[in-house]
Amino acid sequence: MKQLIVLSFLLTAVYGQAQESTTYYGHQLDPVAMEQGMALLKDLGVPITGRVVENYPSGQIRMEGFYVNGKKDGAFKWWYASGQLGLLENFVDNQKQGVSRLWYGNGQLKQEAAYKNNKPKGSIQYWDEQGSKKSYSKN
Repeated sequence: MKQLIVLSFLLTAVYGQAQESTTYYGHQLDPVAMEQGMALLKDLGVPITGRVVENYPSGQIRMEGFYVNGKKDGAFKWWYASGQLGLLENFVDNQKQGVSRLWYGNGQLKQEAAYKNNKPKGSIQYWDEQGSKKSYSKN
């Protein structure tokens, strides 16, 4: 019985550690190095798995994204220094996938495009700073 309790404790500790999410903070991604399209911990050369946050000197978040084995995977967001969201993109295995949106500093949508395997799919739409549709292009 004692062995079963110890085994249960060890399995719980290992399982809990495997589910832990790691967040990497940096100013201008200082602790992160980019090499052959992969994000690595600069000092160790180890591919990053977890959340990466880049800050402006003021401390305001500039960029937030997720990496799996050094490759972009999930939502990546970039903000203006004012705190206004500027860009939202989604990645799967380092490839842009899904809808990408770009905003002006005033919060107005500037561009919207769908991507598949890092290439635009369908039309790309553009707006001016007042919200009027400027143009679109087809691929």
